[in-house]
Amino acid sequence: MAYIHLNPVKARLVLSLDQTRWTSHAAYAGDLSCPKWLHTDPFLKDLGGHRGYMNFMKEVQIGQKPTPDDFDQVLFGRRRSSEAFIVKQDEQERPITPERALQQVLSLTGASREILNQTKRGKQGNPVRGVAAWWLTHGVGLTNVKAGQFLNMTPVAVSKALARLQSQIVRDPTGDTAQWILKLRDSLPKGQ
Repeated sequence: MAYIHLNPVKARLVLSLDQTRWTSHAAYAGDLSCPKWLHTDPFLKDLGGHRGYMNFMKEVQIGQKPTPDDFDQVLFGRRRSSEAFIVKQDEQERPITPERALQQVLSLTGASREILNQTKRGKQGNPVRGVAAWWLTHGVGLTNVKAGQFLNMTPVAVSKALARLQSQIVRDPTGDTAQWILKLRDSLPKGQ
């Protein structure tokens, strides 16, 4: 419950727990009537009601409350499922390395590393950075987290850059950005 309710805060989609919209937090906090399918009573009873729930969440958020004993339970082999996925991603053989992928983007776009690293906000954003994010996630197969590490971006920023890139291609399917994507996609070995 704490993981689900705090996930939007940790992912920086919202600034505070009270701003979450797609979790059941408001029902547990007593700010919203509980839908019929959601049974908050057993948890609220254990936590001491709405106030106890809020105290619990605050303690978890600031690290004063230890994680439950079974939080790190083994689901697949010797690792939790998320750890197994990350290790699998790290061990996966890739058609191109992330470093090579970034070089391909720079060569294709004619941009420098300085331009690649520029943070631009708004509708256009930084198209070179968006293409690099796309190539790292689609061409190399990295997660948004790993792609963000190579581009010095948060996973949320990578997601936003990809969404902006997609909108840009829809608006201008014959523009430079669309052409860069097509050339990169065509450079992948067949079957990738």
